[in-house]
Amino acid sequence: MSKKDKIPSIAPLNYKYPSLSEEDIPDKYKLLPITFRDEEVKQFEVLFFHRLMKKNYGFPSYMEYEEAPDYRTGEIYAKGKEWKYYIRTASGGIIQIGTKKPLNVLKIFYVLPQNIVELNQRLIKEGEKFVADLLMEATRLKGQILNPQREFEEEEGPLLYGLENVFKFYYGSAELMLEYADDNEREIHAKYDKATNDNDKDKYLFGLGMYYRAALIYYFMAFEGLVNLFYHAFLKESLKEQNLELRLDLELKIFLMPALCNGFKGEFFDNKSDIFKHFKELKNYRNECFHSKIADSLKNIAFIEDGFLYAVQIEKSKGMFPLPSRGGEFKKDDVLKVKSIVDSMVEAILDKMDDESKELVNTYIMKEITIPFVKDKTGKARFRKLGEE
Repeated sequence: MSKKDKIPSIAPLNYKYPSLSEEDIPDKYKLLPITFRDEEVKQFEVLFFHRLMKKNYGFPSYMEYEEAPDYRTGEIYAKGKEWKYYIRTASGGIIQIGTKKPLNVLKIFYVLPQNIVELNQRLIKEGEKFVADLLMEATRLKGQILNPQREFEEEEGPLLYGLENVFKFYYGSAELMLEYADDNEREIHAKYDKATNDNDKDKYLFGLGMYYRAALIYYFMAFEGLVNLFYHAFLKESLKEQNLELRLDLELKIFLMPALCNGFKGEFFDNKSDIFKHFKELKNYRNECFHSKIADSLKNIAFIEDGFLYAVQIEKSKGMFPLPSRGGEFKKDDVLKVKSIVDSMVEAILDKMDDESKELVNTYIMKEITIPFVKDKTGKARFRKLGEE
């Protein structure tokens, strides 16, 4: 091939590496793996390469299927096990790219006739060039042919998906933080007491109460995550397009949950019920953690009364209030109180649900680290594990 006829490096793969059918492969052959830039290849999902190769070559040279039940209907269908593409190099060598069981592993091989003892340098270089061209094409099309987040939001492709159980994650983090908080807080207090200069004093002053404060924040995040999971799992189909997760604040989500979601008895939570009393308490604790109001940061105020100067300590005058004056002064009792509040609100929500829906919550949200969902033929999201009837 002359230089002017040489295929440019930016040409699509199918121009530089023509496809072969399975009939073009020797009857007896062996496979030698191409490991060149293997770690870079692993950075892409196997599905990405499936789409990339199909975009360049159409359907694979070889596909293997097995019978499996449709997770939506239970009907038997042909489920893909493996796919392979065979392509030819400039010198006539053959390369195989495809999946090996399990389906989530991509492998690239040299295909050698059985009588060939070892690779020659030219075929080695061609294999490495193919991988380099494959990665260049992958980089060019990254985000175009596979964008899981967009496809999920637009409901284009995925029918099975798993959601990280943020409730269990944050609740577990809070429990673990609380378990170690006492020892860590004592250590910080001891270092604060032993500090001999202002810089060290300030350093440990800022850390006083931080483990209790962190545990408290995790409990709040767990509850908020739980409410959002309820809305994802049970929101009525007619409201799916309303983007209520962003439009409603947490208080409104709680109040309206029985009306907006399936699986609940009654229409609303009474705004005078215990759950709103508890939520008000929880919100006050949250505000103490997140809102840095000047009024809440006051340490002391000087007053002149009849010519007498008084320095009033805010802590003494705030003794009538249940919350600490600043996040640094949270104690273990505050965290235990917040834990109790969260547990009570979760129980109140479950008590409002019908038995079937409550069972689903206890089976999946309360136990699973990753919550499995399936979209049925109507597009409705339901709890479902892969392989469940």
